[in-house]
Amino acid sequence: MSKTNEIIKGITKIKLGEVIRNSFHSLFVEPSLFVPPLVGMALSTLTFWISLFLFSGIAGTLMISLAFFEVGMLSTSIIMTIVLVVVSFVLGIGIQVFVSAWTESMLLDVEKTGKTSIEGSFLRVRSKFWKEFFACIFTGFVSALLSIFIFLFVLTIAVAFGMGIFQEISTGRPGIYGFHAPALIGLGLLIIFILIIPFTILSISFWFSGMAIMKHDVGLFSALRLSWRFTMRNFWRIVFLFLLIIGVSLVPYVGELLGLFLTPLWMPYAYMRHG
Repeated sequence: MSKTNEIIKGITKIKLGEVIRNSFHSLFVEPSLFVPPLVGMALSTLTFWISLFLFSGIAGTLMISLAFFEVGMLSTSIIMTIVLVVVSFVLGIGIQVFVSAWTESMLLDVEKTGKTSIEGSFLRVRSKFWKEFFACIFTGFVSALLSIFIFLFVLTIAVAFGMGIFQEISTGRPGIYGFHAPALIGLGLLIIFILIIPFTILSISFWFSGMAIMKHDVGLFSALRLSWRFTMRNFWRIVFLFLLIIGVSLVPYVGELLGLFLTPLWMPYAYMRHG
């Protein structure tokens, strides 16, 4: 039996109360868990201000080149803008992956030994960072493709049904296959709702690939498989936890604080404990 199949056999059901309670408890048992989000916030802030400063300089150069019709300067400014956007995007993902992986590494230590260290967990992240980075890129790419497909399909339905409704309003005759306007609206909403379900499942199913890499030290495709199996076994619990995270984040002041330190622990803890 392969390593992946053995791991799949060990996947258990998430206990939501345990995840929420023990994540909160872990912050007080191991205050070092505060370090990754604080480092991530500092790196994100620094990246933002550096990018803003560079964008301001490029924008000034762009305006000058447009004012004096400097084609060479204009093309250089456009290329620099594209490069800066790409670099900022990659850095943003890198910081996100780094903070998530560091948090996962600490939680893995806490789960195994009851304690963790900043240095030891950081060294583990260094050895697995690129695996998690490419897993994040892959899952983001899949989500983006799904989003584009759903958008285009919904747009096609909206245009087709809109034309049918317009035809009925303007001519008095049913637009598409004899359906009247209310039926077309209802049918369109039903099709969109049906499409949202598989899109949601596919989007969520690969969330835990990075955590699988951290916990089990597997390759990208094995991590995707493990994430899929874990998600399918705990789909509604994961959806509930995700909605709870959103709900907590909407609470004024308190939600922002919990969103920085506590709620980011829930998903990683759920996988480290039950994945």
